[in-house]
Amino acid sequence: MRLLACTFLHGAKTLFGVVEVPITKRLTVNDLSIGLKTVDNKDFISLTDIARYRNQLEPFSVINNWLRSRSTIEYLGLWEKLNNPDFKPIEFDRFKNEAGSNYFTLSPQRWADETHAVGLISKSGRYGGTFAHKDIAFEFASWISPEFKLYLITEFQRLKDYASYCKKTLKNGNTTTHMSLKILRIFYNDAMKEELIPYAVSPFEKVKIPKSNVERQYLNKQQLEDLENLDLSQKPHAVVHRDMFLFSVYAGGLRISDVLLLQWKSYNEETQKITKVIQKTQKQHTFKIGTKAVEIINKYKPKNPNPDAFIFSVLENPERIFVDEQFKSLKLRGKIRLGDVHLDKMGEEIKLPFKLHFHLSRHTFATNALNNGMRIEYVSKLLDYSSIRQTQVYAKIVSEELDNAVDNFIF
Repeated sequence: MRLLACTFLHGAKTLFGVVEVPITKRLTVNDLSIGLKTVDNKDFISLTDIARYRNQLEPFSVINNWLRSRSTIEYLGLWEKLNNPDFKPIEFDRFKNEAGSNYFTLSPQRWADETHAVGLISKSGRYGGTFAHKDIAFEFASWISPEFKLYLITEFQRLKDYASYCKKTLKNGNTTTHMSLKILRIFYNDAMKEELIPYAVSPFEKVKIPKSNVERQYLNKQQLEDLENLDLSQKPHAVVHRDMFLFSVYAGGLRISDVLLLQWKSYNEETQKITKVIQKTQKQHTFKIGTKAVEIINKYKPKNPNPDAFIFSVLENPERIFVDEQFKSLKLRGKIRLGDVHLDKMGEEIKLPFKLHFHLSRHTFATNALNNGMRIEYVSKLLDYSSIRQTQVYAKIVSEELDNAVDNFIF
C-alpha cells in the first residue's frame, strides 16, 4: 500500500476563544488525503476525510452512523470529562440513554452545541467538515477499519517525528522547520505533473506559510570598530573571514556566497564598482562600493591579478566551480561554515550579546545605512531586493531605536 505524508501551513485565527489554524498539514493514507489542523496547540484530524474511506460521496452519513452507537457516545463522554471542564454531563446522559435506539440520530454540530464538547469541531462551507482530536479520530478510524487506523497512526507519527527532529535535533526554528516541510509541496506538484497521482487543485495554492517573528541582530558602529581592531595576529586563517565580513558591510551587504565568488574581472577599479551575476537571483547587479571596501580589496590585490581568479582566495578552481553546480554548492557551504566558526569566536572575544555569523553583515549594512540617513529605496537596491517591503524590517529597527532614544534622553 502506498503511504505518503505531506504538509502545508496557514495563518492562525481565533474562534470562540480558541486559536484555530484552518488546515496545517495533510496526510495521504492508502491514496486518501486526510487533513489536519491545530486547535489550542492540539492536533485535530478530519473525520470527513477518514469517512471517505467508506463512502466517497456522503462521508457525513458515515460519521452520523458512528454517532448513533452507544459505545461511541460513552467514549466521547469519557474523553470530554477527562479533558473539558465545561462539558455538560446532564445533556451527555440524555444522549447516552437514547443512543442505540431506532429513532436516535445525532450530528457532530448538535453534540458540540448541546454538551459544549471540544473534542469534535464541525463547520460548513467548502473548506469545512468535521474534525476531531487525534484520540477521537483514531477511535473513529478503528471503527472504520482497524487496518486503516494503523496506517493512519503510522503516517501521523511519521509527520510529527519529522517536525520534532527538525526542531529538537537540528535546532531549527519555526520558519526553518516550515520551510523544510514546504519541500513536500514541490513533490506534490511534481507528482501531479508526472501523472503519478491524480490531478487536482493543489491544496497549497491558497495557503501561506507563517514565519516566526525573529529579532534581527546587527553590529552597531562601536561593535564594528571592535571587530576591525580585534588582534588576530595569532589567528592568520581567521583574518580573511573577518575581511570578507567587513567587505560585505561596506559593499552594500553583498551576500557571502557572492563575496566568495567575486572575481577580479567583476571589479572596476576606476569606477570602484562591482558588476556580477548574483548567486541567489541569477540577475546581474551593478553597484559602487565604499572606501573601506576598496581598501580591503587593495589588500588582496596581487601585482598582476588574473581576471578569473577570486579576489578572496578562499575558493580554488574557478573553472570547475562555474560549470559544476553541485561542486560549487558543496564548496560554498564548507567555506561559509568554516568562516562562521571563526566569526563566532571573534564575536565572543569582543563580547557580542549574540552569535556572529556571515549573514549579519547584510543586517549590519542595512541598519547602519538607514541610521546614517540613506533612503530606504537605495538600501533596498544595494541589497538587491525585488521590493522595498523586504527592507522595511530594517527601517522598523531604526524606528524602535529612535523611540528608545526619546524615552532615554528626553525628559
